[in-house]
Amino acid sequence: MTKNSYEGPIARARRRAFELGEGCLILAKTEAEQLAQELGRKPSFAEKCLFEHVGYLTVRIRTLRRWEQTREADEATRLLATLLRAFEKKSKPSVAKLLEKQIQ
Repeated sequence: MTKNSYEGPIARARRRAFELGEGCLILAKTEAEQLAQELGRKPSFAEKCLFEHVGYLTVRIRTLRRWEQTREADEATRLLATLLRAFEKKSKPSVAKLLEKQIQ
């Protein structure tokens, strides 16, 4: 997005939020790709979806903690833990161990 010298404070805030969102998505994609590489084999579709969600939540938790929004970060952490527990019941042990290592 280009910066407009005539934009007001609301437009600047909206532009900044958009830029931060794009940055988070890029970081989350990188996290997901790293998880897939550490798996050592081609991940299934369900594993790819899970890795994307884990990557996004991990980046979101870090960002919220950096912004000192601990309540929201704790909520995202609980969501991540619930997601991993549900997947752990159905997944292969190697994926469960990899994800457990990721969130610690």
